[in-house]
Amino acid sequence: MAFFHTFEHGVFVGGDTDPIEMLAGAFHDLIYVQVDRGIPFNLTRFLSPVVQEWDGTLVLRSPRLSDQRLSWLLDLFELRTGQPLSPYGGQNEFLSALVAVKALEPFLTLPEQLAIAVCIEATIPFRQSGLGPTLPEQRLVRLNRLCQRHHIEVKPLEQIAMVRRSVRLGNRDVISFAQPEAAHFLADTWNLLPESNHRFFIHGLPRIQDYRRAIEKTEQFFRSLDPSSIYQQFRGEPAPAQYQQWQSQADINLCVGRLYLTCKLVAIALLEAMALPFGAETSLQLFMGSIPHPDETCKLRLEEFFPPPCWQGPALSAIQEEVWLLLSQGRAASNHQADLAYSPLAAFLLQCHGFEPLTHQRQAAKQWLEGKLPYEQFLEQFDSQFLDLLFEAIRRLWEQRQLIFEAYFRPHSETPVQGDFGGLDNSPAKRLP
Repeated sequence: MAFFHTFEHGVFVGGDTDPIEMLAGAFHDLIYVQVDRGIPFNLTRFLSPVVQEWDGTLVLRSPRLSDQRLSWLLDLFELRTGQPLSPYGGQNEFLSALVAVKALEPFLTLPEQLAIAVCIEATIPFRQSGLGPTLPEQRLVRLNRLCQRHHIEVKPLEQIAMVRRSVRLGNRDVISFAQPEAAHFLADTWNLLPESNHRFFIHGLPRIQDYRRAIEKTEQFFRSLDPSSIYQQFRGEPAPAQYQQWQSQADINLCVGRLYLTCKLVAIALLEAMALPFGAETSLQLFMGSIPHPDETCKLRLEEFFPPPCWQGPALSAIQEEVWLLLSQGRAASNHQADLAYSPLAAFLLQCHGFEPLTHQRQAAKQWLEGKLPYEQFLEQFDSQFLDLLFEAIRRLWEQRQLIFEAYFRPHSETPVQGDFGGLDNSPAKRLP
């Protein structure tokens, strides 16, 4: 289930003080093409006259009839007819704003509809303003221009109020980056994984390859994300001290997140290399064990065969220490139940190698995953004793599974199974002890 693509998230983003913000929050994530794998059928009546799919991409079609609202929305979002929509460049926000103004048209004035659209436009995340005016100042210029062009009567002070409101809502949409604890920030990150990785969970059991791709994609995103592109500020909104606090905390959380995800990426890439004989469909559960549930009597996990997590290496920086604790003890719990809050394999890898080799291990993992490095050379990046301990832990996990299977199955199998077994003797006397 989606975490941010929900009505509850929309209510949170809208706040509880301003009616325009509340409506904008409710509509801002209404269209999420990547998660819904298309436009929901019940909303096509609003959007089918405006967009068409062409070779897997949504393209703005030229309207058959003059449509003032579509025209000023295109100006607000800096779009034009015939243009392909970018999934990460405002596609969902534009389509959500279009549904909002169409659905609310009978109930709101044109300036009120415009105010809602301005708020939704501000939720396009992680944009750089360049060396010129800030994004909110650019938004104000576009707003002033479109009001003149389309003869929408909004006074200059009201336009400024619209932009201030949009900044409040846009910042609220990404406030999780400024969580005071990285453990909660990473929990929110984990809540997003199923939204952006459709194969991450298959009946609650992720494949090793899908899990690695999800980690890899998120790690690359964190590495490329500039903290200065997360939050907006416009003429005292938010207050300078608050804005600086958000920026600083987001920077810390991203530093922790990058190192945390690098550790997990190296660990899952190693597991993927070890799973090569079993093929691309190998479930993570095969190597790591099942996710513990309170109602299960059998809770076999790979980490049961690891030494207890205990840092005995050199002194750690504050970021490294937090990452070690997150991996060995766990981040805050996420909303889905198909992954653990702690990371036993990554913690075991760190316990045996420390943080220093991570850069080379990550580089080797990337080269192997891109087919530029044989997996044997990738495995050479790891201590041989560590690999022996990991191999032995996996062997013992599978051995315990065999014992559990035999204890369950043998009391019910005294009668030979009838059938052709390729010449094998299936009598009880010939079975393995």
